[in-house]
Amino acid sequence: MRLFVVGAVAIGLLSAAPRQANTRQTPAATLSHVAVERTESQLHNRAGAFDLALGTIRQSLAVDAEQPLAWVYLGIALAGQGDPGGALGAYEEAIRLKRFEDALRHARRAVEFMPGHANSRQMLADLEPALGR
Repeated sequence: MRLFVVGAVAIGLLSAAPRQANTRQTPAATLSHVAVERTESQLHNRAGAFDLALGTIRQSLAVDAEQPLAWVYLGIALAGQGDPGGALGAYEEAIRLKRFEDALRHARRAVEFMPGHANSRQMLADLEPALGR
């Protein structure tokens, strides 16, 4: 039951605005390939072809492991293969990445709104390097 709850939370967090691959370190052609791999893995998952989904999503994560949506797709494929522990770990990674992204976005807004606020500036200074920004 926990697997499905955590999976639903991960999918819900990401449904509004999936994060793009890390554009600062990845060439545009590779980013396009990552998007195609994510789409392929989603189609394989829907068709029940979990082995194919795992192959494509792992290739995508090898290029950029900071894609929360890719971790959700990995969780779906692992659950489909009967690996609830692996699926749970993938969903939790998606949630972790999404929360940091949200925190970074909020810290940036806080600094823009109140540039002199020391706590907001410190939060931003801590989050940006942690997320490779």
